[in-house]
Amino acid sequence: AEQKGRPISSPSIFAIPTGAMGNVVAGHIAKLMGLPIEGLRCGVNANDIVDRAFTRGEFHKHDLVRTVSEAINIQVPYNFERLLYYLTDQDCAQTKAAMESVTETGKYTLPGHLLTKLQSLFSSSRVDDDACLGTIKRYHDQRGYLLCPHSAVGIKVA
Repeated sequence: AEQKGRPISSPSIFAIPTGAMGNVVAGHIAKLMGLPIEGLRCGVNANDIVDRAFTRGEFHKHDLVRTVSEAINIQVPYNFERLLYYLTDQDCAQTKAAMESVTETGKYTLPGHLLTKLQSLFSSSRVDDDACLGTIKRYHDQRGYLLCPHSAVGIKVA
C-alpha cells in the first residue's frame, strides 16, 4: 500500500513537540530496532535546552520561561541521559560523568564527535509563542481544525 505516493515501508521523518525527550528517545530506539526512520525533528519552545544541545552541543540549564505550550516547558529533559547513553555507544561511565556535570554545574558540553553524531541523527528548531500561535491560526484558517499549542510546535517544525 502507498500513502501520499510513497510506499508505507519508506523511511519517514517525525516532527515531535519535545519537552522531556521521551518520545524522541523512543523514536531513536525504534529506529535502532529497524523501523524505517529517516529523521527525528524536535520542536521546542523558549525552554530550548534541546535545541541548544542539538545545534551547539550546549546542554546548559537556563531559567524556566512560561510559554503557551506549557507541557513542554522543561529546563533539563530527564531523557537526555538515555539518549546520551546511545550516543556514547552505551558507555555507562561516560554517560554518568556527563550527567554528574549537569547535576553539579547545570552544564554539559558535548564533545565534537558526539555533537556530530547527534546532528546526523536528529534536528531541532525553536518555536516561540508568536510562531506557535500563528501556526494555530493558519492551520485553523486552512483546515478548520484548532491545534493545541504542543501540536502547533510539532507542525511548525515539520
